Amino acid sequence: MNTLTFKNLLSENPNKVLAFRYAENLEVPSDYHITEVKNVIIESIDCGANSHQERQTVVQLWSPRDGESRHGMSANKAKSIFDKVDTIIPINDSAEILFEYGDKHVSTTQFKVAQVENSEGKLIIELVAPITACKPRLAGATAACC
Repeated sequence: MNTLTFKNLLSENPNKVLAFRYAENLEVPSDYHITEVKNVIIESIDCGANSHQERQTVVQLWSPRDGESRHGMSANKAKSIFDKVDTIIPINDSAEILFEYGDKHVSTTQFKVAQVENSEGKLIIELVAPITACKPRLAGATAACC
């Protein structure tokens, strides 16, 4: 999912609670905070000596884990955070959006969006950990470079 698609989802559902599920039956606790929004530029060379450049928006989620219980962050509150960030450092809307989170169940990981569950009163962003891949093979290279 790109950043603009995510921001539009927030705009279209302002009163819904924004939740993140990172594994079956495991969600980021509802007392989470968005602690950072990062513009990331990755410049890399793959195993076939091909150069790549990609942009990402990385949103860091953090829960104080102190037992504090709240109703959760609204999509409108999350959008206001993105709007504020965008006035200070412009966010690249075409960049892929990733969510960084870790707790006692999972090491800190930058998750991709797998799908969105849009139910009454709640937006659940289903997250998935990306897998590693050989970019030349993904591009259809026949010669093994790895």
